[in-house]
Amino acid sequence: MFNELAMKKRIAGLNKRIERYNCRIPAMRKSLNRELDKMNTELIKLHSKKEKSIETYEKINTLESGKNDLEYAIDNLHKIESVSYSDYSNLINRFYELKEDNLRFRTFVQDYITSITVYRDKVVFCLNYGLGILDDVTKKYTFERRLFKTPTQKM
Repeated sequence: MFNELAMKKRIAGLNKRIERYNCRIPAMRKSLNRELDKMNTELIKLHSKKEKSIETYEKINTLESGKNDLEYAIDNLHKIESVSYSDYSNLINRFYELKEDNLRFRTFVQDYITSITVYRDKVVFCLNYGLGILDDVTKKYTFERRLFKTPTQKM
């Protein structure tokens, strides 16, 4: 998991995903702006009505909330910088440094281990190696159960 070659492969895979994400940004921005234009048009129509019912006010509130969410999404849509090996190795170094501080170590691990599944014959760890940049970059590691012994079991 922490060997240099494997880390370099994960970084290359992460950077490919970052590149694909960055290429989709203009299309996502265009789509969000179209959606925002539709909401603005609908809001203008609703505000221009002479008599407004409770349903109209509720729809205006819903559209305003949706508009704010879209504006926030558009404002936060930006290119992501690629990751270098030093960024990744700094993360690993932080992992080892935090082992002494249980609370901070636990928080760090929870950020990067998405699940642990224990089976009768194996243990599966699912790690998020997107470095907090991309959420859907995960890798599963499977270890045979015989590698894990409890203190009462003989080796």
